[in-house]
Amino acid sequence: MEKINKVLACIDFSDYTAEVIAHSRIFAQEMDMGIVLLNVINNRDVDAFKSVSSFFPADFNVEDHVEKIRTVRHRQLAELVMRVCPTEKARFITGIRIGVPYEQILKCIESENIDLVVMANKGRNNLVGTLFGSNAEKVFRHSPVPVLSVRDRARFSRKPNSDRQTQKTPAAANIQRLVAAIDFSTYSPEILQYAAEIAIRSHAELIVVNVINIRSVDAVRNAIDHDHPGSFLMDKFLGDETAKRETRAAELLKKWVPEDVSSRIIIKCGTPFKEILTTVDDAKAELLVLNSKGRTNLSEYLFGTTAEKAFRHCPVPVLSLNLRNSV
Repeated sequence: MEKINKVLACIDFSDYTAEVIAHSRIFAQEMDMGIVLLNVINNRDVDAFKSVSSFFPADFNVEDHVEKIRTVRHRQLAELVMRVCPTEKARFITGIRIGVPYEQILKCIESENIDLVVMANKGRNNLVGTLFGSNAEKVFRHSPVPVLSVRDRARFSRKPNSDRQTQKTPAAANIQRLVAAIDFSTYSPEILQYAAEIAIRSHAELIVVNVINIRSVDAVRNAIDHDHPGSFLMDKFLGDETAKRETRAAELLKKWVPEDVSSRIIIKCGTPFKEILTTVDDAKAELLVLNSKGRTNLSEYLFGTTAEKAFRHCPVPVLSLNLRNSV
């Protein structure tokens, strides 16, 4: 895991703002690590002002109005820092940008040398489909650095703290158990290293899960039964495959995870994203770590299935490493 020197916290002043800041502070623990608070004035809103400007008084100026919005939001960010963590205000850099939100986030990652992005998976309107289908999904897909998505815990009876409670660190920021999903691709070692580092920092248990895809099992069964009807023994196949994967996972843990990290291995069979989320729920984990690429190395393929569905439905924060290179 590379040293995190600067964290980007994407702020939209929604109910998840406190959660975003709390998780940003977890991953920027040392005092010399900076946190950039970014808010984006959506170009869509600016265009809306321009389209109806003829209805405003003659002295109304769109550019001046946008600058007033920028000033107000700068003040809101400063007040937020003072309210949440006044003793650490020197660590925070605030920025207001104008444009398409995901584009400005990606530009900020580059210009500020960001090592980790923290953002909510819902926007101010709390319509998960709207944000996930546009800005959030595009950041997940294209970010060159890991992205931590604060989840919609309300639908799982884990309601996020409101702005009135931002003086306290949200309970969700306390990581005691985390799940790392691996598929034995070239990215698995780095996923384990990153997850292990988080476990060390948080004194948390690391739970490693791998899923035998039921579609692959069905394909093997159909192929065998085609030539030798009735000869496929499901229990034996799953027993052998589980044992093989447990051994393989244990070897990875021995090589890439320090011995002092409390860890365990879970091998399941089923639909990957469902089994991953079931593991998170059963373990009462506070974080899911995975990569947006899978064994195929096709980000579009995995993101359209396992990774995207995990991002959409996971009840706890999801850390996508967005790894691009082989280990």
